[in-house]
Amino acid sequence: VHDTSVVTSGTYERYFTYNEVSYHHILDATTGFPINNDILSVTIICESSTRADALSTTCFVLDLEQSLEYISSLDDVSCIIVDTEEQLHYSQ
Repeated sequence: VHDTSVVTSGTYERYFTYNEVSYHHILDATTGFPINNDILSVTIICESSTRADALSTTCFVLDLEQSLEYISSLDDVSCIIVDTEEQLHYSQ
């Protein structure tokens, strides 16, 4: 890429397992526990690394469909989301 930032957040690298349950580092602010949804990783493509980092974490708080809808509503931002079935989903 040129003059563009690509940032990925995921649950597959920074985690630990305790009593056969995996705990990753992206937390739900309302419960204090890791977000539990259908998303494995989010990659954001936009001009700002700071914005991309914030958006990738935001997408984890939302579910898959909400994330795709939200990112598609933003100008000059794209995303690739990998769900827990390892399927790829792209913003419009």
